[in-house]
Amino acid sequence: MQNRCLKVVLACLVFMVPQGALAGNLLDLGMGAKALSMGRAQIAVHDLPSSFINPANASSINRFTFLSMNSLLMGEVPYYMFCAGFPLMNGAWGGLGFSFLNASVSDIFETGKDNAGNVIPISSFDYLRQQAIVSYGKDIADNIAVGISGKFISISMGSSNPYGAGFDMDAGILIYPQERISLGFVFENFLPSNYSNIKWSNGTKENFQNLIKGGLFYKFEESLGLAIDGTSARTLRIGIEKDFNKVLLLRGGVETQNAGTGNQASTLSCGVGIRLKDVNFDYAYHQDAETFSSSHFFSFGFSIPYKEVETPPLFMAKSEK
Repeated sequence: MQNRCLKVVLACLVFMVPQGALAGNLLDLGMGAKALSMGRAQIAVHDLPSSFINPANASSINRFTFLSMNSLLMGEVPYYMFCAGFPLMNGAWGGLGFSFLNASVSDIFETGKDNAGNVIPISSFDYLRQQAIVSYGKDIADNIAVGISGKFISISMGSSNPYGAGFDMDAGILIYPQERISLGFVFENFLPSNYSNIKWSNGTKENFQNLIKGGLFYKFEESLGLAIDGTSARTLRIGIEKDFNKVLLLRGGVETQNAGTGNQASTLSCGVGIRLKDVNFDYAYHQDAETFSSSHFFSFGFSIPYKEVETPPLFMAKSEK
């Protein structure tokens, strides 16, 4: 019987792949260091990275915005993402966002045993998972926004192993019952299974997991916010952010999820952000509850406000004589 090294197990844990399946979602890793430092609670937090968790958040994009993040997950797995968004017709038609995520593991050894029973390496391969998302959101009323997103996922395990690709869509809604409160709901992977699955080169298929998610964001005051998310998979995420003089931001979070054995495992996170006008730097420390390993995430982003340019009329009025 062939055995794969611990690096494969590590990769599966990092990618949060359900047991017996590879059709996981890189979005579950969190979009941006800000969200990761707040326990990955971002369903009702209206910013660009959250637009790919709840597409209705794209309705709040009012300027060109760019964000990138990189990390060495558990000290082993390179992971990076970047996203960009901009308003359509100065926001009259809503907001549009694009994102790309990449995680990979190199030199995974496939092993066997020689005649003496010793474990020896036979070959090696690379594991690559990529995901691209397009997200759109628009206000349909003064206190309601809706959104939809499409995501394409590809998985490769070297030229001699099967590769797979698939597509699915998410729908989201944001409700603002009060000025300080926003509520968000997401219907993840809502397409029928015959249209949305990972199709492998060996002919097999794997369905995406359908999930319903809800979130709340509450502003206690201008400088203090609380985010709470919950999912139909019995996951609870709580995050808090404190803004000091609109320059320094401190964050903390906790996430409780099903450990797969009927028990609940809690993950702690914290981080800091620095905002300099239209440029921001974010850092997050995230500790995994099951493996007790930690990861560090770094984000850099900027935004460019649109300048309104007055266009002259096509025909000048004739001056009175």
